[in-house]
Amino acid sequence: MSVPIPKNCLTVLKQQWIIVLPDGTTHADGVSYHLTEADRNSMVEEVAGRLGTDMSDAREEPIGDPAPIYATPEYHQLIQRSRFGLRVK
Repeated sequence: MSVPIPKNCLTVLKQQWIIVLPDGTTHADGVSYHLTEADRNSMVEEVAGRLGTDMSDAREEPIGDPAPIYATPEYHQLIQRSRFGLRVK
């Protein structure tokens, strides 16, 4: 059974993120939404270049593969106005 596509919705990529502490412990760190795989890759590279600000030597990493999801036109515009995608923690 297929699920119908919501009316007026557009496809975006959803990426989940984690924080990895120096001892190897991980914690959920929100999601990001992207219009293209290139945008997602750019955000991953940008985030990989910096350390977490709240915890010494912690790092943020994407987890798993991005998943295509549907976004309303309004949410799609928010993502479009962002540099590489919209990050939600």
